[in-house]
Amino acid sequence: KELSQPELGPGAELVFPGRRFVVTKPLGKGSFGAVWGALGSDGTAAAIKEIPCRSVQELSRVVAEGKLLNTVRGALCAGGGGQRRAGVPLLLDSHVQTLSSRSWRVRLVMSQVPGAPLEELMERSRAADQRCQSLSRLHRGADLAADHVAEDLAQRCAEACRYAGELLVQLAPTVEAFSSKVYHRDITPRNIQVDEKN
Repeated sequence: KELSQPELGPGAELVFPGRRFVVTKPLGKGSFGAVWGALGSDGTAAAIKEIPCRSVQELSRVVAEGKLLNTVRGALCAGGGGQRRAGVPLLLDSHVQTLSSRSWRVRLVMSQVPGAPLEELMERSRAADQRCQSLSRLHRGADLAADHVAEDLAQRCAEACRYAGELLVQLAPTVEAFSSKVYHRDITPRNIQVDEKN
């Protein structure tokens, strides 16, 4: 008998054989829809990805994605990528619900990768830059203020370059570790989690 699962949203409870998750909040948006945060009955922080499938080919691709998560994690473990492993989600559970003869809904429950999407950090930085530019326009007549703003912008640019370099140093070995198994076609700022604490 197929398990009936509720619509995703804060407070929704998903039950899997031997495991239960309560949806907490939206974490972000992917090309297929929202990714939701959830808390497992054992305290595990999870991310739930819901993917609609309208063909057998789409369903096969999504089910393979779930299996691939564990393959990639295994490749990283075998390659001695202990530090990098925490940044790769582990498939905790999955559920395929048949909606009609040609329509399915797949939910992949993955371990939650700590941090915030790079896209979010970039937006915050852009907003700070805009505030800086506004301040510069306000103080255009004062050379000292303009010099200070220019110096601040130069420091922020140098910091952004260092940050980008550090990200590449961390991402390159991770991508290389699983490139023999798969090519990630969607490496974008919304798919890169940045843990500002570490």
